[in-house]
Amino acid sequence: MSIKAIRKDIVDTINKTFDIKMSEKRIIVIASAVAVVAVGAYYFLSSSSEENNNRKNRKKRPTEPPLPPANVNIDPVATNKTKLKKAIQKLNEEFPKLLPRKFFNARMFNPVAIRFLQFNMLAEELSTEPDWGGFIECPRQALDFHKFRKFRVLEEIIRYDADIIAVEECDHFYDFFLPALKSYGYDGRFFSKLNGDGSSQPRDGVALFWNTKVITLKGMDHVYYNSDELEPGKLWSQVGVIGRFERGHCGRTFLVAATHLKAKKSIKNEKQRVHSLKQLLDKLKAMRGDNENVVVMGDFNTSPVVDYHDGECTYDMINNHSLNLKSAYKCHGGSEPEYTTCKIRKNGETCHTIDYIFIPNDAVALSNLEIPSIDSLPKSRLPGFAYPSDHLSIGCDVLF
Repeated sequence: MSIKAIRKDIVDTINKTFDIKMSEKRIIVIASAVAVVAVGAYYFLSSSSEENNNRKNRKKRPTEPPLPPANVNIDPVATNKTKLKKAIQKLNEEFPKLLPRKFFNARMFNPVAIRFLQFNMLAEELSTEPDWGGFIECPRQALDFHKFRKFRVLEEIIRYDADIIAVEECDHFYDFFLPALKSYGYDGRFFSKLNGDGSSQPRDGVALFWNTKVITLKGMDHVYYNSDELEPGKLWSQVGVIGRFERGHCGRTFLVAATHLKAKKSIKNEKQRVHSLKQLLDKLKAMRGDNENVVVMGDFNTSPVVDYHDGECTYDMINNHSLNLKSAYKCHGGSEPEYTTCKIRKNGETCHTIDYIFIPNDAVALSNLEIPSIDSLPKSRLPGFAYPSDHLSIGCDVLF
């Protein structure tokens, strides 16, 4: 009903009901005000009802991965932001500070840009006794997860104020990193790698975190890579994690995937990496809605150029896939970084690029997290007191 019609009914009612001498003009003014309030109340109640229905539908939406283990002992420091800050400050007073790195904040001039961070954080189980991960030059104290590394890893993550973070080799998700990052305004989801018997506990795995102030989770999925084409009947241990997110409340969603592919150089392993990543990309393509952007991050464990494999390598496969993705670092700087991991083990020093962030072809990489020169690293390379992992984090500000 229109405001004019409501006003006419109110005027008639006033004339019939009240024995008050009132000018027609005054009656119309009163009736108009009442009509506006009535229409406003109608639309408010209608919109509230619609929003409540939307909330009910959102609650029904399956977004959760498997429940966390029942016997998790949460680190008491992780839930206390003040204690976390003091622990980080103490390390900075007693040991060298984190490697200085530049990361221009393009979001100051492009507020709708999104900052992505990719980080293989080095699992505790892969850097402890008896061989300490094979890092023969790294001081043992710098590999102590509970007294040193967990705080340095946290500091490395939070210092860039990223909107979405992908991490690999995470083996203290529920007891430390999730509660600690929640103290800084993040939420996260985690999927563990599989054991040989198909179980997933306890293992390190892959996680996605997001800044809840600007990013909303709309759905979560994952894929454990099957080996049917190469090793029929076998399920590989590696996992890919996929999140559907919305920036703010604009209604426009996008997909983000994180993965950690098979390690070590060999033709067989490169074929496994290609086969695994193709499964992840095909799943993303199947999930992708109209006009949804896709970002893929991870430790691919392979270089852009693979000279020991004649077939299509992992890096070429993702560049050629119909999702139409491109490397954020190559897009912004013209080439991939000189390295993303640099370590010394018994076979000598190894420095190469194996970590990547891929963004849509029509997106713009506004800025990238700086990669320091190899010569600027400590002589013991990575990890060490100045950096908690054998992989550098990489990051970019992206405008879709």
